Amino acid sequence: SEDILQTPSGHKYRLVKREFKRSMGHMMQPYYKPHYDESDHMYECPENSMMCDSRQQCILSVNRCDATKRFHCADGSDEWGCQRGDGCSGHEKFGCGPQNQCIDGHKCCNGMLDCLNGKDEYNCPPGPNPNNPHHPHNMQPAFGGHG
Repeated sequence: SEDILQTPSGHKYRLVKREFKRSMGHMMQPYYKPHYDESDHMYECPENSMMCDSRQQCILSVNRCDATKRFHCADGSDEWGCQRGDGCSGHEKFGCGPQNQCIDGHKCCNGMLDCLNGKDEYNCPPGPNPNNPHHPHNMQPAFGGHG
């Protein structure tokens, strides 16, 4: 039987036994590129992994809700909806820490401090966050070129 799982905001995927292309992400964290099965429109990730909400990465399951100071998913979704007594509930929520502040998970790694303590921007992967078109890494210069 194959397991059908969901990302924090409900994108469906399954875990399969097969070889996946492995890449090194932020802070030398390994991740896998999800495979998209055209026959049934389902994303696939390797066993013992989870798919990030952006559908761009599969990361090792042990990194889900590990409360480290780094995000393993480029969109921060590996730390959304984690139960840590931080006053946060809901699959798409991120707990900022001791102040019991709770923010929308999509605000993680968007280039703006949404947590009072800035935890939503700690050790984010470089480059664009696929959830935020207004992130500085995603913006094009308004006038093109430099002086």
